Amino acid sequence: MKKIFLFILLMTFVAFTVACTANSKYNDADVVAVVKGKEITVKDIRSIYGVKDEEMKQFVKGYVQQELVIYEATEMGIVVDDADIESLIQLFSLESQPEENRKFFERQADYLDMTLEEYYDFFLKETSIKAEYMNQYIEKKFGTPSKENVEEFTKNLNDHMDSLLEKYNNDVKILVK
Repeated sequence: MKKIFLFILLMTFVAFTVACTANSKYNDADVVAVVKGKEITVKDIRSIYGVKDEEMKQFVKGYVQQELVIYEATEMGIVVDDADIESLIQLFSLESQPEENRKFFERQADYLDMTLEEYYDFFLKETSIKAEYMNQYIEKKFGTPSKENVEEFTKNLNDHMDSLLEKYNNDVKILVK
């Protein structure tokens, strides 16, 4: 149930992001970060999030932190099971999405030159995998928050995410300005 809640929270967040604009100062192929040798491009960021130019640095930082959590999770032996991902994906049909989410998915599909269904499948798989790694990592590192300690839990988690950037300083380059 907690996984479903976190996934819904992620989907709600995505619904409030803004679609990419044609007059962007960034090209899709622009490398905005490098994490442990892996290049992250504007397209990588915008394929999941519709990001305005002025928000790019913030989204790149979050994306890099996610990549570091996934790296740490795999180092801890955390494995994301394909069956878990598939069962999570089955819970969220395109038809069940609110109108504002559907509009976002339509804009993203158009941006990526995909059908709506292709994009939605891509989006669900990518976000589900990332969310599952994040969920397992957070639970293993911090446990589960209670109603009484949500604020402290969130602060500790945010501090930890920032500390990952420090820990992997030599393995991470954020290139976006």
